[in-house]
Amino acid sequence: MAITYCIDKTAKLIRARVFGEISFDEFRTTLQEMLEDPDFDPSFGRLWDIREARSILSGEEVRGIAEVVRKFVGGRRSAVVARTDVGYGLARMYSALVEEAGIDVQAFRDMDEAMMWLQAPAQGYLVPDVFAVPQTL
Repeated sequence: MAITYCIDKTAKLIRARVFGEISFDEFRTTLQEMLEDPDFDPSFGRLWDIREARSILSGEEVRGIAEVVRKFVGGRRSAVVARTDVGYGLARMYSALVEEAGIDVQAFRDMDEAMMWLQAPAQGYLVPDVFAVPQTL
């Protein structure tokens, strides 16, 4: 699988790394595993490192992921760190798609800037009133 994640409960941060060839199904499977992880907390910040991804999801697939996140995941803040223009553009598109649900996502090209933004005080965040893991995404 080309996506890994770890949950740092002390830092209240979920770090995900996307590398190599990826597919929409892999992303959906990883998101499902993350939601079912006993350490998952929807209020934790998220860092998505897509700098080493060789294939990027389509715009339609990004819309599908945004829909799942809006409905089931909520969240504090997510930073997406991209190296390519395409990856950065898709991260910005994702940001716009989840913004109306009150989820704050920012695209970055620099890991240090992303970490500083994630660690800065947030104005507020959206966590679903009743958090329940969906049967399947």
